[in-house]
Amino acid sequence: MKRTQEQKDLMRDATLSKLWLRHSFLGYFNSKINNKWVNESQVPAPAYTDDKNVVINWQELEKPQWEQMTSDNFVFLTAHELLHILDFTTARRGNRIPELWNISADYVINASLIHNSTANGTPNPIGEMPHHDSKITDENPKGYIGLYDPRFLGKTIEQVYDMLYQENKDDIEKALEQQKEMEKALQKVLDKIMKGQQVIDINDGIDPNLDPEQVEQIRQEIKAKVNNILNEMGTTAGKLDSALARACQTLLTPPKFDWKGFLSNYLKSFIKGDSTWKKLSRRTWGVGNLMAGIKTESDIKLGIAIDTSGSVSDKQVKEMLSHIQKIMKSFKSFEIDLWCFSTKVHIDTLKTFNKGNITDLINYKLKSFGGTDIKSNFDYLTQNKKSYNVFICMTDGYDDIENISFSKCPVIWAITQNNDFTSPKNIRNSKVMWLDK
Repeated sequence: MKRTQEQKDLMRDATLSKLWLRHSFLGYFNSKINNKWVNESQVPAPAYTDDKNVVINWQELEKPQWEQMTSDNFVFLTAHELLHILDFTTARRGNRIPELWNISADYVINASLIHNSTANGTPNPIGEMPHHDSKITDENPKGYIGLYDPRFLGKTIEQVYDMLYQENKDDIEKALEQQKEMEKALQKVLDKIMKGQQVIDINDGIDPNLDPEQVEQIRQEIKAKVNNILNEMGTTAGKLDSALARACQTLLTPPKFDWKGFLSNYLKSFIKGDSTWKKLSRRTWGVGNLMAGIKTESDIKLGIAIDTSGSVSDKQVKEMLSHIQKIMKSFKSFEIDLWCFSTKVHIDTLKTFNKGNITDLINYKLKSFGGTDIKSNFDYLTQNKKSYNVFICMTDGYDDIENISFSKCPVIWAITQNNDFTSPKNIRNSKVMWLDK
């Protein structure tokens, strides 16, 4: 049954009114972003978000499975999209399989909406998940159309992704190994994971090619809106309903640095690879068509130099070693040459790490002569004809480096403390990041 424009307008107004009256924080947040109700025939989903805006798509909602949608269903659908934004979902995806990540996000968001409660523990579901008699099974007694599994309640998207991946690891990896039939094979595994239910939206997400600094800027903009709303409401995130408090906590807590995503995105410009998964187009995603993108090497070779000069504190050195450990844990296969430098490169500290001896990092011996000569690292690389996928120089950056010239491989300056640090002009393909931000 096709809705008239008047019916659409009434449904939209009823939905937004209920959102305001029953869940004021979400109503307030929804008013601060761009919420559009449109007719888009090319978008095969009833709703989507790019982690900044929400779109409800009437064109898809004319299909039979959606024609019984009530205003409570629309509240659920709108709240689902808003939680994608509050959870900052795609920015957290890294190099995970996009569709499996979105399935994981939907499981987490839907469970939190269905089991939402007030701050004092009173059940207060946010809207009602769309359902249909044809979907009723022993595993899905309420006939929910969207993804729901009570075992995922209270878990993070990362935890659910890991669970789903491990439970279906052999089938997923077998599908990814295929070439021409890879899309069909992976879709078959994903259908099995969804157990007859479906993804009801498209989380088109923030462009994965954005620099971490640009992504962080977007997160800060959303964070500012949330903080302003909380201030105007005279409350705190901890006093919100459970689903909202959890989402806000995710947003307001500084994210852990994603070395895998950072390095992989940085390397896209330098390393040619085969076909794999990247950002999906929302115009094909909802109908099961998965797009292939560029893959960086799974076997990554890095050179990492740690500044152990007198200006670098023990705490900063520990922070550097902690980041190196995170890098090692991020990749299935890697080779890392690690060494210390102060007034020179300390060759006797050079050690090669791979997956087989990762625990040896705990007993890694440092060495220092007090002063600082950052240029010695680049002299060492040039004289010994060392070439890596990336050379990472972890330092406080306090040294005269303007005369350094280097072009053997991309360089990442991992800087502690020195916010004014800039890369020398004669180093091509270099990137500066701050370890303590």
